[in-house]
Amino acid sequence: MIDTDHSNAAEQFEGAPRRRRLPLPALARLLLEHPEAVQAFERRVWTGGGGGSHWYWLGAISDSGHGKLQIGSRSDDSAVVALAHRIAWVLGGGDCGSDAVIRHDCDESSCVNPADLRAGSMADNSADWVARRHRLDGPLGDVRGLAGRARAIRSALLEATAARPGEQVLAAARAAAAGQPFGAQLTLLEAPERVCPPILGAGVRPSWAPLTQAEADNLLPLW
Repeated sequence: MIDTDHSNAAEQFEGAPRRRRLPLPALARLLLEHPEAVQAFERRVWTGGGGGSHWYWLGAISDSGHGKLQIGSRSDDSAVVALAHRIAWVLGGGDCGSDAVIRHDCDESSCVNPADLRAGSMADNSADWVARRHRLDGPLGDVRGLAGRARAIRSALLEATAARPGEQVLAAARAAAAGQPFGAQLTLLEAPERVCPPILGAGVRPSWAPLTQAEADNLLPLW
């Protein structure tokens, strides 16, 4: 079940929960004490792309592009806000014996698929950024920034869930590609049979499509 309450209301009220990076051992204890938080987490995760794909977070998103979730109650001043991918690491059986930095191998900041997460140090995390931030086809190269990218993907998935449930994967791919320098071309390449007709018009084939045998026979020799 997908929770469509994706507002950032928790960021707006007075006396908002404490925002800090919880050490992994403390986060694991909190999740044991608050099973309702685990249920809330699961309702906000989109896993429609399958186990080997991104699991996008549909809840509140921080300015760094990471998902976040309130654990505990404001009424007794126990509420804290934890990062969604760190919760995913704990629930996925990751090592919680130390306060490691949880990194994204996929660079998709709102992804909470444990298969895409890896423990490391702050230096490791910084090295990842330096090594991959110039990739034009990757999340770190998105012109909207990581937060803008994550919110665009979230909006696209929620809209597709409500109106076009069979097109969630395509909606996520389009939203992700829209912020890349070559976003339109990437979107066409990912799903040409679905995207070409409305963009290029009926009967118009993109230049990268393979030639038919008849078309190849009619080409003038190049030698």
